[in-house]
Amino acid sequence: MKALIVCACGSVEQLRIHDMPDPSPGPGQVITGELRAMSPVTHPFVPGVEATGVVAAVGKGVTWRGKIVIAF
Repeated sequence: MKALIVCACGSVEQLRIHDMPDPSPGPGQVITGELRAMSPVTHPFVPGVEATGVVAAVGKGVTWRGKIVIAF
C-alpha cells in the first residue's frame, strides 16, 4: 500500500509517499477497502477526518466482514 509520511515538521516538502506493507487487523480491529469521503471535498480540508468503507478484513472477535462502516 502507499502511505503519506511526514518526515519532519515544516512545509509540504517534508511529505513523502512510501510503499508500506499491507496492514493486518489485530483483535477487535477491522481494515476497510475502498474508502470514500462522506461529503464533497471543499478546500481547505483536513484529510482522514471522515470516511466510509466496506470492511475487507477482520481481526479476532469481529464479524463485520462485508459491512459498510463510518469513521469520523
